[in-house]
Amino acid sequence: MRNTAADREHKAAKIRAAIESLLNEGSAGGPHNVKALADKAGITRSALYSDRYAPLKDEYLRRAAALSLLSLRDENTTELSKRIKVLEAKLREKEEMAEEFKRFRTLAISRLAGQHDMLLHYWEELRALGGGRPGQSPDNELAVVFPLGSPLQGRVGGPRRLHGKGKVSERPLGSS
Repeated sequence: MRNTAADREHKAAKIRAAIESLLNEGSAGGPHNVKALADKAGITRSALYSDRYAPLKDEYLRRAAALSLLSLRDENTTELSKRIKVLEAKLREKEEMAEEFKRFRTLAISRLAGQHDMLLHYWEELRALGGGRPGQSPDNELAVVFPLGSPLQGRVGGPRRLHGKGKVSERPLGSS
């Protein structure tokens, strides 16, 4: 029995309805392949490969591929959005740490500057006391004995002298 024009139109309409149905179901409708289209339309796969229905099959496969690309893009966009949020949180954390380090550095520098000013003041007071006071050598140079292990301590373990403007000498105390 030959297919009439009405039979061919009826099959084409079933294929078009199946195409729309499968594409509207999206990925939840299962795989987008020729077998799924043939099953949904109620025809054989070989009929979809015939010259008469091949353009409909090709249209379905093209639209299904585009749909899958869109869904992949959406998934990638979602994943990238999540990754961006994680990286932004890490960036905020690092910026907060950097700000904390800046505050710490500013505080440390200001404390060191204050201690330096105090030391300069104490040096001036000691110089103003004049000779003959404890800690002064006979040639009126201020001798300071640094504790053991200090970076300012002499290389052989002996004391160093500080002369006027912070110059350091290795001469032992009491020698001129």
